[in-house]
Order: sequence, then structure tokens, then C-alpha cells
Amino acid sequence: MIYKIKKGGLSIQVKDVGAELLSVMRNGCEFLWQGDPVYWADRAPVLFPICGRLYGGHYTYRGTTYEIPSNGFAQFETFRLSERKDDRVTLVLDSNENTRSCYPFDFCLSITYRLTERMLEVACHVENRGAETLLFAFGAHPGFRVPLAAGTEFSDYSLVFPAASDLHLLNFTDTGFDTGTQTPYPLKDGKQLSLRHSLFDIDSLFFEGSGGVVTLCSEKTGHRLSVHYPDFPYLGIWHAPRTQAPYLCIEPWAGLPSINGKIDDFEEKKPMFHLAANETKTLFYAIEVIAPIEKDGATN
Repeated sequence: MIYKIKKGGLSIQVKDVGAELLSVMRNGCEFLWQGDPVYWADRAPVLFPICGRLYGGHYTYRGTTYEIPSNGFAQFETFRLSERKDDRVTLVLDSNENTRSCYPFDFCLSITYRLTERMLEVACHVENRGAETLLFAFGAHPGFRVPLAAGTEFSDYSLVFPAASDLHLLNFTDTGFDTGTQTPYPLKDGKQLSLRHSLFDIDSLFFEGSGGVVTLCSEKTGHRLSVHYPDFPYLGIWHAPRTQAPYLCIEPWAGLPSINGKIDDFEEKKPMFHLAANETKTLFYAIEVIAPIEKDGATN
């Protein structure tokens, strides 16, 4: 099932499988990557209950070993519709026999997509419905078309971090595992990272200290977008390595992959949220999109 909502010139589409965004369009301009198996077939997976990879593909919890796919199982599960209004839709995943086979916790994960005039607000709500402490991470993995406008190319665009004050690159291995170390990452004029495909010759770049907001823009077009992620301490950027892929994933994460060489004990894994019985946790992010209206040149 695909759900469509619209407000003013902004519209989105979301599917029930994975509660995944399929489209973010404003004034006739599609901002979301539309998937292509040549590069990356997905569009905007939801990452739960882990972010990234587990070393060895599994973890232990109280003496039992569980296998779980990279970035978790939520992206493969079918969410049920909880609420649908003109400007919002809420999709819900409850723990079930399939999830408990790899993740022995009782939970309810709900994701609300809400539109304002030019912003998509996303509220991700996790509830512990079990007696044991609920352990989880959460992340977003939206891909965006780059270039955004005709007559521009990937290298015309930059990422601007207006609130970054102490940006550090997390040092991952070339297989995507954390080393537990960081390196200061200088930006042009303290704010700007110019895009080039070679940034991803190894894989992704993940940052800490990015300030909770980033803007994708170019001096050659009025098309731009900003991702606001106040509740997420880490930000990743990625496209298919060693390609000329015409997209960029901008990924707010509250969680990290395994430390290289270490099988995770879930109760000791960091960073993870720990929710007591009946507690809830909500994480918020938003996507703001700007697209010129071509007929009169105005920008909205």
C-alpha cells in the first residue's frame, strides 16, 4: 500500500513496507532519489533496531546469539496504518513472531510523516511494551537526487553545516565497522563541504559534531534542501562507492556499527537507547525543500 499526502506545493508518498518514503516533491521537482539497482535500489530505509553492521552478522543477549541484517529489520517489515489525515500519516510496527526471532523484545515503533507548507516533519516513536529494558538504535537513510536541477552536476553542489563547531570524522574501516577513533574534519570557511564522487571511493563518511542541520545547495540553482536532525548525534553521507552515482544519502543516526573485530553484547553495545518497561522515546527530524516556480522565477 502507498499513502499519498499533500499540502500546498509539497507532497510525499510513503509505502507500508518499511514505512519508507518513496517521494518528496515540491512545485513539480522530485527531491528524493527514485532508486536504481545499478547504484542503489532503495530510497529512504528506516533503520531499527540497529544502525550499520554487526561484526560477524550477529550479537549476543543474555547468553543467546541472534542474527540480524545490517541496519535492522524494520525496512523489511510491513507497517500498519494508524492514522491518516490531510497533512499526515502514521504507520506502526508491533513486535511479532518474525521480529522476536532476531530481536527478543516487545516494542511498538510508530513513524509519523507530517507536512507543513515546505517541510516534511518526521516523528519516530518507540515504546517498550515488555518487562525487560528495551535496547535499540535508530536511524534515517534518505537518498536525494543530485543534481537537483537541469544544467547542474554533482560537483556543483555542497553541504553547508551552519551550526557545526567541532566537526569530527568517525574513522570506519573499509568494511564499514567503527574503529572507536575520530579525526577533526575541516570545512571550507568552517561550514562548507564541496561534493565530489571520490569522497565515496571507500564508502560512507560519518560525522559527530555537525550541529543538527545540514543544507544541500549549489550556487547554480535555487533548488536546495535542508535536513534538520536535533535528536541525532551522528550524520552520515554516502553513495555507491567508486561510481558516478547521481544521488546522495544524508543520514541522521542515533547509533553506530560494531567496533571492528568485536561481537556485540547487546547490553554493553554503545551507543544504544535503554528504555525501561512502559517508557517511550521520540526522535525527530525534518526535511525542508525549496524549489523555484519556473513560470515566474519565484522561490518557495
